[in-house]
Amino acid sequence: MKPKYGGGRPHTFTPEERSEIIELAQIPPKVAGYPFTNWSLSKLKQAVEERKIVSSISIETLRVILGEAKITYQNTKNVEGIKRSGI
Repeated sequence: MKPKYGGGRPHTFTPEERSEIIELAQIPPKVAGYPFTNWSLSKLKQAVEERKIVSSISIETLRVILGEAKITYQNTKNVEGIKRSGI
């Protein structure tokens, strides 16, 4: 039998904040009023903070929140964009 290990620190952000972050990540940046075609994690971080969804968030936390929502992103040398899955 496996032990029920909670694993790490509890979530810092509320379910509502996480939901708003996920919702923003699924909107094309141009539709959200930004002058680029794909979200990068750093651009999404900036947008989340500008819109005051949360006061501050790390790129790694964004990566975890998007991963939990099954939103994938591509990260190559020149292009970093978030792909919206059929959620």
